[in-house]
Amino acid sequence: MDRGQESGHRATRRQRQSGAPPTVREGARSAQGGDHRDEWHGCGAGGQERHDHHTDRHGFRRRPRPHRYRRELARPGGNITGFSIVGPELDAKRLALLHELLPGLQRIGVLENATNPHWRAVRKEFEQACRSLGLQPIIIDVAAAGELENAIAELARRRAQALFVQGDNLFFVNRVPIISAALRYALPILAADKVMLEAGALVSYTYNLAEQYQRYAGFVDRILRGAKPADLPIEQPTRFELGINLKTAKALGITIPQSLLLRADEVIQ
Repeated sequence: MDRGQESGHRATRRQRQSGAPPTVREGARSAQGGDHRDEWHGCGAGGQERHDHHTDRHGFRRRPRPHRYRRELARPGGNITGFSIVGPELDAKRLALLHELLPGLQRIGVLENATNPHWRAVRKEFEQACRSLGLQPIIIDVAAAGELENAIAELARRRAQALFVQGDNLFFVNRVPIISAALRYALPILAADKVMLEAGALVSYTYNLAEQYQRYAGFVDRILRGAKPADLPIEQPTRFELGINLKTAKALGITIPQSLLLRADEVIQ
């Protein structure tokens, strides 16, 4: 998170306390126009949401083909508009933050849901982001919850030094066993989901959900008042949140740089 982004989202930093160990606890700046290959949630005429193919737990559509849904953000056309979550760009920022936190990082393990075609579609962009930071991605496909523990064990066997958990429903539902297995192999987790941070991930970086829901309400209001979805620009997030779990850091023997702590929006003690 560079200083330019930081000035735009001065959220109140929260200190959280929890008595449960991390293994058990439950739990890009905005672009105003241009052509982006990213993920977005569509809202059609009459305020009816459009869902195509796979969706994540927030209802976002995951595009199965990188170029199929490329549209001008300013004028999406047809009867669809929506809220972009700038997936590939946000993943690149997450990786950069993890690299800043762990400067000696060379190999990063990645769990990929084999039943969700979105991840295969964006894999090249993700691998390119890794290479730009000098990281070697070790990607393992999983298709069911029962495969997760063996997949994490395989990542450890292949000498992964950290684990990136993508924002996929398979991983969200199984966050506790994922955290437990990763900590067993001393793998710090970079999470795309704030709830994963609360469950024991080391660090998370994501868009602000409150802003997302406010944008949804705004779309529905304007469409119900007669606006055409085609005339409503696809909007992108402007507020992002960095979270750090100090309890997990202590369990893994990791010292968090003060520069990152000062920029964090949420620190779990």
